[in-house]
Amino acid sequence: MNVIADFVYGRFDIALKISKKSSIDIWAKKAIPSLVKWKNNKDSHQEYTEKENFLCDADLYFLADVGRDGLFVSFFHSLNFYMRKKIKPSEKTCILTTVRNEGIYLLEWIAYHKALGVEHFFIYSNDNDDSSDQLLECLSALDEITWIENPVKNPVGIQFKAYSHALTILPHILDYKWCFLIDSDEFISLNTRKFHDVNSFLNWISYWATDSIAINWKFIASENVKNLQDVFSPLIERNNTFVDDGVIGHGVRLVKSVFRPQMIMMSSAHHPAISKTTPIVCRLTNGDIHDYKNPPPNLHRDPSFSDVICTENIVINHYFFKSIPEWIWKYSRNGGAFASTEFNLSRFDNDWASYFNMQLNHRSASTHNIEEKFFERFKKELFRLRRNEYLKNAENNVQHSFLKRYE
Repeated sequence: MNVIADFVYGRFDIALKISKKSSIDIWAKKAIPSLVKWKNNKDSHQEYTEKENFLCDADLYFLADVGRDGLFVSFFHSLNFYMRKKIKPSEKTCILTTVRNEGIYLLEWIAYHKALGVEHFFIYSNDNDDSSDQLLECLSALDEITWIENPVKNPVGIQFKAYSHALTILPHILDYKWCFLIDSDEFISLNTRKFHDVNSFLNWISYWATDSIAINWKFIASENVKNLQDVFSPLIERNNTFVDDGVIGHGVRLVKSVFRPQMIMMSSAHHPAISKTTPIVCRLTNGDIHDYKNPPPNLHRDPSFSDVICTENIVINHYFFKSIPEWIWKYSRNGGAFASTEFNLSRFDNDWASYFNMQLNHRSASTHNIEEKFFERFKKELFRLRRNEYLKNAENNVQHSFLKRYE
């Protein structure tokens, strides 16, 4: 496959012949020609912005199941993977995520990670009804993010469909050496006393051969808000107490990942799929190999869990609970598969209330304290974004939509 990939790599004429010979294989028809054209434009310093690359079409729903077992489904799927491995990235770090109706948090989340050294964001969204499409469109037009619309035909595996599209069809993500795969309620928490930004951490761990890094989770507890407008203030300012690990149970062993996108064919929400033919080297954040030999009771071995919890260098803070108004908002949105303005009361049951009360009554004594120097960098980034009139207006529309929906 490496020999054939070498032959096709950089040859647009051959890529076009491949696309004509196999009209039913998405990697032959679209992925390989797009990759070759993008690579040629990159080498000649030309921009490649074909709009079809920024649409994960509804008919591609089958992508959600492709590669999750580490196996290729076709010859061209495999060829595309080996060709993507040959791309030499020229940028450092990006984030890949999926969102739906998360508009009130977007600018804070982007500014925060920009301050940490993240250079770009690949954001997939579907069926937003909180006015955040306008905000995403403005951010994309300003090249702050790459926005990929992810319409839904089959409601199963919306996230997996997006990840598969990004890691096998979208060529632009290959320009980045590292890619964090996190959600919009998850914030990278770096030990800024040891590392200036995420790139200095990634440079440090790269002294060992590393393709993927398993980063442990920490849950942030909810906080009271005095009035509804307070939900628009930065999460990292108003929520800084951890949930007690005992409440989360084996969930504290769950990890999120940062990986080299050239080496990954697919990913779950927590850990990339491991190819049967090209295994990757995965480490914990202290540099040790991520072995995951001891799964939680009644579960199979799963790289989504770590045997050892490492929090000294970097963790992912999960702002899952936020506040009571946001907890209500979260569950009023009827899940991530389809948009709906109908208020579904069936989701508001005893389990829903008990889960929130559980973390409320079991708060850790430890807190998440942000270093003042980093906090200043964050505030400058947030001010820079909001200084743009179009972004500010788009964010105001999102906030108005939230207030109207909540009321």
